[in-house]
Amino acid sequence: MDLKLIYYNNPLLKQKIEQVKKIDEEIIKICKSMQEANYLYNGIAIAANQLGLNLAIIALTPIEPFNKDICLINPKIIEYSKEETIFEEGCLSFPDLYLKIKRPEYIIVEYELFSGKKYQIKASGLLARVLQHEIDHLNGIFFFERLPLEEQKKLEPILKNINEKYNNNKSSPY
Repeated sequence: MDLKLIYYNNPLLKQKIEQVKKIDEEIIKICKSMQEANYLYNGIAIAANQLGLNLAIIALTPIEPFNKDICLINPKIIEYSKEETIFEEGCLSFPDLYLKIKRPEYIIVEYELFSGKKYQIKASGLLARVLQHEIDHLNGIFFFERLPLEEQKKLEPILKNINEKYNNNKSSPY
């Protein structure tokens, strides 16, 4: 399966993604393709909608405590810490855009694996950051939308440039 990365201003990136209802061979195949896409695009994680798929799946490269490539199916954050940290984030769908984003320091995420069994993980550090970023994607939220509105406005020329360069599309909502 040949999956292509989609970029800012593609409508699929703004819609809330559908939950996976049945984990079958097709979903497993999609997950494997998503893992390959992570390496193809030099990412550490990718959400299905970044590859044009309307599915609640995140593919991760090895990030502690996961010591191998893994797909989290139907992930959702069920608890956030009150403590927050600021860290620089980038995004495959927004090439060359790196921003300092404030997010909860740790989170608890519920997800499914291929078995269909539900798991929970308390994530902190890099894993918490990555999971929040990717789950935001599944909910149609861009990482820069975590910034105050006045800072978002300053990004308009950069977003316009990304749109024109990667989508050959002159229209932009920003």
